[in-house]
Amino acid sequence: MGGFVWLVLGAGFCVGSFRLKIGGLHNPGAGFIPFLVGTLLITLGLIMVVSNQFGPRTRMEERGGRKSGREDRKHLFIPFLTLLILVGYVILLEPLGFVLSTFFLLFLLFKISAPQTWLLPIGLSMSTVIISYLIFSVWLQSQFPKGILGF
Repeated sequence: MGGFVWLVLGAGFCVGSFRLKIGGLHNPGAGFIPFLVGTLLITLGLIMVVSNQFGPRTRMEERGGRKSGREDRKHLFIPFLTLLILVGYVILLEPLGFVLSTFFLLFLLFKISAPQTWLLPIGLSMSTVIISYLIFSVWLQSQFPKGILGF
């Protein structure tokens, strides 16, 4: 089911990018990057569909067993929580700035992805934000929202 969701989302990106004018490789339009994102989502969705259809089965699936109700709810809850976190990131990007909002986004995504201690998500989030800030803001001189920290 998840693969089909990514297929539909990718198709939506591609359709929307045509409305923004894709342009060409040497003269990209506003819809060029969304089109690339859409094709990437479609590709990943196809990989998920094919791997789920033809991939190896677990022993529980071979015996016809089902997951418990709690596991089903958790399986459905995590994508909705991820979407909620991403919406919060978009809302908080301007007021908090790139550094803080991206740190919180990555921390929450790392934390919900797998049960782990607090130290690993904090370290991964901090290192990712520092590296991306150095690459994009310092080296490539891109402008990010400064927010309350001023950088």
